[in-house]
This record gives sequence, structure tokens and C-alpha cells, in this order.
Amino acid sequence: MKLVVFDLDGTLVDCEIIDELARFTNNYEKVKEITEKAMKGEMDLKEAMYKRIELIRGVPYEKVMELANNLPLMKGAKETIKILKDNGFITCVITGSFDIFAKKIKEELGIDYVFANSLIFKNNVIDGFYGEIIDENSKLSVLQRLLEKLNLKLRDVIVVGDGANDISIMERAGLSISFNGKGDVNLVADVIIKEKDLTKILDFIFKRIDEGKLIEEKNRLEEEIKELKRRISSKRRELKILEDEWKRLINQLRGVNKRANELREKRRELKREIKRLRNREIRLENEIKELEERYNELKPKLTGNVRKLQKAISALEWKLQTSVMSLRRESELVLKIENLRKKLEPYKELLEIENGLKKRRNQIERVRNRINELDKELEEVTKNLEETISRIREIESKIEEINKKRIEIMKELDSLNKEYESKREEMENIEKELDAYKSSYEERIRKRKERRERVLAKRLYKRFLSGEKLGSDEILLLRRYNLI
Repeated sequence: MKLVVFDLDGTLVDCEIIDELARFTNNYEKVKEITEKAMKGEMDLKEAMYKRIELIRGVPYEKVMELANNLPLMKGAKETIKILKDNGFITCVITGSFDIFAKKIKEELGIDYVFANSLIFKNNVIDGFYGEIIDENSKLSVLQRLLEKLNLKLRDVIVVGDGANDISIMERAGLSISFNGKGDVNLVADVIIKEKDLTKILDFIFKRIDEGKLIEEKNRLEEEIKELKRRISSKRRELKILEDEWKRLINQLRGVNKRANELREKRRELKREIKRLRNREIRLENEIKELEERYNELKPKLTGNVRKLQKAISALEWKLQTSVMSLRRESELVLKIENLRKKLEPYKELLEIENGLKKRRNQIERVRNRINELDKELEEVTKNLEETISRIREIESKIEEINKKRIEIMKELDSLNKEYESKREEMENIEKELDAYKSSYEERIRKRKERRERVLAKRLYKRFLSGEKLGSDEILLLRRYNLI
């Protein structure tokens, strides 16, 4: 390999230049957010470029030059470029940033070729840009022209970059190095470096690796990953047992809550009925009181003859109803009863009051008896309701306890999963490093493509599960990786 291609922002310089330009405006956070999305591949690169240019429009030329003269070099940048050039490598920068900054770095580090966009100034302030390095295939087009000029092939190229706009050349280069890369860059790269020290790329370029040590490290990680899988499975089983118990308690709680609601409704009905009967009792008491007062006014008129007449009428009525007699005799009895009743006419109101009192006293007794029955029933329902509420609290307490345990286990699972993903990524990076030295150029190309396709297939599968319609090529990709 003869040509090393570097990105500029985040690779040779320890910043994102367009973000730093935005510091001279009120749009730093907006520009920074767009840059991050673009570098992760979450936003169209061309759209991101135009949006950011609009947000830095108006920055004075003096501020641009101030930044260009004070760019922070990435740690190890000078040493790395010097060592590469001392060993006969051609160095190149292909960046979507701007030539004012790229040329400064070219001069400072002694880089052979620089390709960048250009800022447009009007009235001594930024007014736009021109250039071709703005989308995902731009860098590849520029690189291919350079390779023709140098009479080199893509297999002769080493690429060092960190963003989505580096993917097009990383996919096809002889060796791809992700330097603190973001998003899908790490899928394509043969080597991933997570330390901000550019000299770390030299071990891979000059193949200064201890294969035995890497294999030993890989074996260690495999054992750790196995143990993590075992612990994750164990925690998942614990979580499943808790979730089953949680579901059982929830169902039980629904049943007990239903019973409590039924008892509450029964208690409300009993209270309403008792209240109605108590109101009835009060009305009867008032009626009895009024009747008694009137009765006491009329009582002096009552004589013993009235009682005798009442008894006589009752006896004659009984005889009339129960005896067999002639028609003449029956008529005589009826006439006699009517005569006796006429004698009671002066006492009619008093007798009616007596009957009213008797009737209401019977009624009030029945009402009071019913109130006593309902009071006992209410007491029993209240007791059952209190027991049911106590049971609800007991179940809720158990559910709360289970929820706490579930949260603890889910936190542990989250921590274990993160550790597992970290270990797995570490092992995959070691495997990539080993492959980078053992595999042919064609094999590396194939593996890069397969890594990207596998991740793309997983993303497509999520879209498929959400009900989104996929094209025929996308369906074929899912089938290739046995996802449908």
C-alpha cells in the first residue's frame, strides 16, 4: 500500500471546523447537532452541508483566519505524517471541510495532496461555498481521479476517517481505519481506534501486531462473553419468574378489587335503604305523636259503653260469619249490628285515631326491626370490605416489592448487556485486526460488505415488524440473513 488518505475534522485536527466557525454566531448548538447527525449517517450529507452553511453565513473573514491559524492538531498528527513520509507513503487529505483550513494543515504537516471545498466571501464575510465534496460518494470520485494520476489502485490505499462521508472510500480501500469513528463507519472499518492518538494507526499500517497476544486476548474475551451470557440468561430467568408472579398478583388484584367494588356498592345500597327507613321512622313517629295528642284530647269522651258496643259488634259479626241461620234471622243480626254502629257514631273520630295509632305502631315496629336487620347486614358488609381492602393492600405491597426487584434485575441486565456488547465489540475489533493481516483484499471487501448488510438487514427487519412496506431487494436482503 502506497497512499494514506486522511479525513481532516476529528482526524488530523481535534475539532469539527464548521462547528468552531458557528461559535462566531449564535448557532453553535444547532450546527453541532447537524454535524453529529451527518457524521453518524442519520442525515443526508448534502442537506447537512447546506443547512450548516446557512447557519454560519456572515462570519467575518478575520475570524475565519483566526481559527485557521489556531487549529488544534490531533495528538500524534505530526509524528504520524513524518513517519509515513519517511517510509515512502504518499499522504492525502480529502475533506468536506474548507481549503482555507486544509491548506494550513498541508503546509504545517507536509501533506502531499489536499482536496476540500471552498468558502465564498462577500463583503468580507462568509456568503456560501463551492466544491464537490458534499455527499456520500464525493470522496470516492475525488480519490479515483487521484489514483489515476498516481497510477495506483484502490487496494493500494489506506483510509483513516471518522464520519459517514468516509464510508464510500473505506468500503473499497486496501485497509480502512476508523479513528474515533461514528455510526456505520465502524461497521466498514477493518480496524477501530478509540483513542485520540493518531500514532496508534502506525502499528496497523506497518503490521506491528503481536498475533499471539491478540489471539490470547480474543480467547479471554470469548470466555468472559460466555460467562456474561450465562449471567444474562440467569437474570432473564429470574425476571421471567418475577413477571409471572407479577401477572398472577395483578389478576388476583383485579378479582379482589372487583369484590371490593361490589361490597362498596352493597354498602352504599344498605346505607341508602337504612337512611330511607330512618326517614320513614321519623315520619311515623311524628304521625303517632300528632295522633296521640288528638287522642288525648278526645279520650275523656270515651266510656265503658263504647268498649261494650265494640265487643258486641265484634261478637255479632263473628256469629254472622260463622253460624248457619235463616234469612230472617240473618237480617235481624245485620239490622242489630247497624243499630249498634249508629250508637258508636259520636265516637267515630276517636275510634279512627285508635285504629291509626295501632296501624302506625305496627308499621314503626316493622321499620325498626328492618333497620336492625340492615344495620347487622351493614356491619357484616363493612367488616368484609375492610378485610378485602386489607387484602388489596397486602397484594399491592407484594406487587410493589416485585416491581422493585424487577427494576433492580432490569438495571443489572442493562449493565450486563452493555458489558456484553462492549466485550463483543472488543472481540469483533480484534477479529477485524487479525483479518486485516490475514485476509486478502477481496476478502476484506467481502467482509465489509457483509457487516454493513447484516446491520442494514436488522434495521430493515425492525421497519418490517412495524408494518412498513419494503421493496423486493430489501425483502431479499432479509431472506439472505434468515430474518424472514
